[in-house]
Amino acid sequence: MINNLWYTFVEAIRENIKKDVKLWTFIWEDQIGKHCSVEKNIVFFWSMVLAATAARQ
Repeated sequence: MINNLWYTFVEAIRENIKKDVKLWTFIWEDQIGKHCSVEKNIVFFWSMVLAATAARQ
């Protein structure tokens, strides 16, 4: 029973992360990719992903 709940919980987190990454990749390519250097983009992109994920907790 507990294993089953844990598995469901982990799967839900995984799905959320996938959705976030897809969303942020889209925003990143669409908006920011046109304006800055690649290095700045990568740092910005991951800081935004981490912020969005942390805000959910």
